[in-house]
Amino acid sequence: AEEGDRRFRRTRRKALGPVVEGLAGEIARVQQQGRGRSELQPHAAAAALAAFLERLASYHTELEVLGVARDDLVDTCTRILVQTVTGDA
Repeated sequence: AEEGDRRFRRTRRKALGPVVEGLAGEIARVQQQGRGRSELQPHAAAAALAAFLERLASYHTELEVLGVARDDLVDTCTRILVQTVTGDA
């Protein structure tokens, strides 16, 4: 329902827009410095990061059933975010 309803799309875009723009700007800045992953398109990478963070926030209880602790999920998300933005391992 939320994917088909324009109100949800508009609200999501309004909420996530600054996050996507900020991440994209930082990815582009790092790339311009010769660091980071040059093959990444900054806005595509930023949108993917924002989407995964948004969705995983609501799934942590389901993942706990699989033995995934919330702290492990936060740590993993942080590492993926930092690696994608900075290119650092």
